Amino acid sequence: ALGSKGAGEVPALAESVTQAQDQVNVIEAELGRYTLITPRAGIITAVGATPGQVVTPDTAVATMASTTLEVTAPLTQSDLTAVAVAVRASIARAHRHPRR
Repeated sequence: ALGSKGAGEVPALAESVTQAQDQVNVIEAELGRYTLITPRAGIITAVGATPGQVVTPDTAVATMASTTLEVTAPLTQSDLTAVAVAVRASIARAHRHPRR
């Protein structure tokens, strides 16, 4: 127990804790170099690299599908009363006339 340690050992233990924290900080910084971050949310649908594989800047290491969909649609004034954040909506594909 700490109470049985001599007074001189407490600073040594504190120094050990500081050194261990420094090592953790170095390792976390190193891991940060190997973390892929994307600017938007999505779902990884394919992985094109394996752990430890050396890749070049033009290598696709993952394919991501968006979990959001942006739709532009004409709305009437009366339609706007039903529009709000987080309101569920259904989207149906409109039939297009064949190009002539």
